[in-house]
Amino acid sequence: MTTLCNTLDLSWLNESIVEAALDNQRLSLSDAGHLDDSLRAAKEYGSMDADVSERLHHRIEERKECLLEKMVVHETRRVTKQLGLYGLLKSHQKWGQVLCMADMQGQGSCFTMVDFKGLATDQVAQAMSVFHTYLQENPGKLPYTPPGDAKSVHVPVEEGARPLVETKVAEKVCRAYTRLYKSLVDPDLGGYKKDFLDQTVLYNPDQLFAMLGVSRRSSADSHEGIGYDCTS
Repeated sequence: MTTLCNTLDLSWLNESIVEAALDNQRLSLSDAGHLDDSLRAAKEYGSMDADVSERLHHRIEERKECLLEKMVVHETRRVTKQLGLYGLLKSHQKWGQVLCMADMQGQGSCFTMVDFKGLATDQVAQAMSVFHTYLQENPGKLPYTPPGDAKSVHVPVEEGARPLVETKVAEKVCRAYTRLYKSLVDPDLGGYKKDFLDQTVLYNPDQLFAMLGVSRRSSADSHEGIGYDCTS
């Protein structure tokens, strides 16, 4: 009986500690990994109830996914700003939202991109110029936050997660550019003249995927809203 009570007490204590740690807003991805290791050890040595251990393991995995996604979203925003695309993607997102609302109200496509704030020809040309210049000067690379600058950003990328974060960021950039490109070159959606597009939009999505080494299969177009993954 004493052994059982001690086990229950330890299980409750370990559960309380893990729960408190998971609720800590300063919890890092590496911290969550250490929690998972501790949880496995506690279960192995009999100081954690199996059902409780399983539940906490799922909570840890959910928190790790949340922390990773937060890093990806913030790093994607920083990267698109460095590429000169952030404002364009943001305006494209808003334009898409307006079109969706108009369609829901039975108004159809009320205006093209070229007539929308932030998507005028000079704004598109300026953004694309910055984007193309960067790609030409840095082939196959995106402007990720350097490790030494991690402390200067709001949500730094943890070093252990950097390869995965950078892969996901590249995928998001390619997906966002694909949606933007499709709208730009569609005369019914974009409204831009062909000679303007020929001079301004130098790369199609396939070329960008190839330059960044991103698999088309891993970045298949999703049901995400226009630009949401890069600018929200």
